[in-house]
Amino acid sequence: MKCSGTFAVLLCGLFFVGPVSAMASESVILVWNRSTNTNVVGYNVYYGTASGVYANEMSVGNITKARISGLANGVTYFFAAKSRISSGAESAFSNQASYTVPQNLTISGAAYSPGQYAFSVSGASGNFVVEASTDLIYWVSLETNA
Repeated sequence: MKCSGTFAVLLCGLFFVGPVSAMASESVILVWNRSTNTNVVGYNVYYGTASGVYANEMSVGNITKARISGLANGVTYFFAAKSRISSGAESAFSNQASYTVPQNLTISGAAYSPGQYAFSVSGASGNFVVEASTDLIYWVSLETNA
């Protein structure tokens, strides 16, 4: 049985941008092209924390999208899918996709007096801007690491 198509990773929340929540277990949405084999009755998604080694399997029926939940922050996951026919036979693995779940972002600090503050950011990489607002409508940039 031959499976053709593209297998891609879409992150939860804003696609290709970030996690659903920085405090809970994370999830990822996987999307792939339908197999050209007309005998396909469903797909199995495989994933794990080592490239090409899939400790987990999830059957998703005859749809081309799956949400994988319960992923740990700071861990890289690898994903692949197989199409399945009614006898249970599966295709070869699709191409592999990977996703590294972002670390939790921790901001700690204290206000010293009006207009003065100190804080530190830890647990994540990338560019961040810290903003303040007195009315939640207008925001002022306080600090950036960019």
